[in-house]
Amino acid sequence: MKRVRALIWHGLPAWCNVYMIAQILFVALFFEGGPFYFALLTALIPSGPAIYYIFTLRRNGPKGLKSSDIDTWMDASPDALPPDQLRELTNATEGPATRWFALTVLLAPVLAWIAYSFVFGKTGPLSQDRALLVFEISSALWAILLFLHCLFQRGAQQAVIFFLGAGLYAFLLETGGIEMGFFSEASFHVFFPFSHTPLAVVSGWCTVFYPAFFLGEFLAHRWRATQVSLFPIIVGLVALASDLHLDPVATALQFWTWHADLPARFLDVPVVNFTSWFWAVFAFGAGFLTIIRIGTRMQWKRSTSTLVFIVSIPAIQGMAGFCNFLCIGLIEGFDGPSWKLLLLSIASYVP
Repeated sequence: MKRVRALIWHGLPAWCNVYMIAQILFVALFFEGGPFYFALLTALIPSGPAIYYIFTLRRNGPKGLKSSDIDTWMDASPDALPPDQLRELTNATEGPATRWFALTVLLAPVLAWIAYSFVFGKTGPLSQDRALLVFEISSALWAILLFLHCLFQRGAQQAVIFFLGAGLYAFLLETGGIEMGFFSEASFHVFFPFSHTPLAVVSGWCTVFYPAFFLGEFLAHRWRATQVSLFPIIVGLVALASDLHLDPVATALQFWTWHADLPARFLDVPVVNFTSWFWAVFAFGAGFLTIIRIGTRMQWKRSTSTLVFIVSIPAIQGMAGFCNFLCIGLIEGFDGPSWKLLLLSIASYVP
């Protein structure tokens, strides 16, 4: 069990990814208004990076990224463990049997719930409200666990960036989308004060951001992606893969609803959602690496680099928004529904 605990803890972001995929799949199949069998296919999309990480590490596996720029990023926090130690920690166990056992232990609650639902009928006991509550609780718990993982494995600087920084970034994105009328999330139970933004959605962003960077770093090494410019692209694609599974199920369960004028392009989800996800994570990653590299070259203190990044979040979000609406304009047309909604929203704030 000690080895199993070591495997789960030190690869926790990958295990979080697997668990959330399984939980979303379970809710889709055993929701009282379902089942939504499309989730069986969408679950395959984000499973690849996490499963690849879990089952391909060897005793002498990856020892950190070889790109000097990404090494600079990894080593930017002196109180974080060196990359080679981080990688060795994930190799604490040997053999597929141990990994299968660890996977079973992690997914035991979901597997038990699935078995219960089969016994009592295909449409299990999950109502829309109960399914939403499961999502809210699991998002909060995973955000706490991942924060602790980041704090102890990578140091305080990256914990602040990936959770305080990413949380602020997510709050601004969600609040902007809600206020502009692109979507509504009124069914949730807990909201940030003086806003219509659910706490669980912001914590959910953190449970996507950190695992996406964790897995993106691993994939960049395995694919020998030595150009630092490729890293934000890889991270953006990993995060997008997770959303291709989450958003169709959440939309089907009416966790959130989309503006009626936005056309449903993929399983009732507008394409602007997916472009938003990619560019949001891409911009966050690009901004993160850029500021860390500048701070290293100028010999800033860790706290200075972190503060500059936090202060730069509105600018990073602006870059993400520009790229997103340029992309969606090329897809839908600059007179398409997303741009019309954007212009209407801007006009509502102009005297």
